[in-house]
Amino acid sequence: MKDKERYLFLDFDGVLNTMEYQTALQWKGERSDDEFGSLFDPYTIDCLKNILDCTAAKLVVSSSWRLDGIDKMRELWTARNLPGEIYGVTPALDELYFKSLDGGRDTFSVIPYGTRGLEISEWLRTHPQKQGIPYSYAILDDGDDFLLTQSERVVITEPETGLTKELAERVIEILNKH
Repeated sequence: MKDKERYLFLDFDGVLNTMEYQTALQWKGERSDDEFGSLFDPYTIDCLKNILDCTAAKLVVSSSWRLDGIDKMRELWTARNLPGEIYGVTPALDELYFKSLDGGRDTFSVIPYGTRGLEISEWLRTHPQKQGIPYSYAILDDGDDFLLTQSERVVITEPETGLTKELAERVIEILNKH
């Protein structure tokens, strides 16, 4: 029996879809996309497989690709024969409304900084936390749009190269440690 559930919040562009791989495909004159979008770098997929093999983490898509819906994400995963399976997708936060309490103007922010972190926090609040399930999580992204409280769980990739073996090891450590 597992001691806890493990979730990997996964971005695609800059993590699995790398500029290096896209450039190589273009130089070879090969197709760089399919009906789902840009093709993923096979090296990054091997690194992702290693994470999943070592942690049994469930994949939660936090990438903007999730806006096509969970069914489309699962279809992509199956069609491309990618490791693991899509367990969920984070909700999409469109805007925040701030009510003034000192007599000033009420304001709102469209896609404020920290949005991805808030979306992940909301997914966690409504899934394992709501069900009382012990869990660990890591965030794999090429951006830094996260909450300060998530900083120990974020692994940031370089868009040029994406997920590497070294970064995969950090993700494994986070998922097995916390």
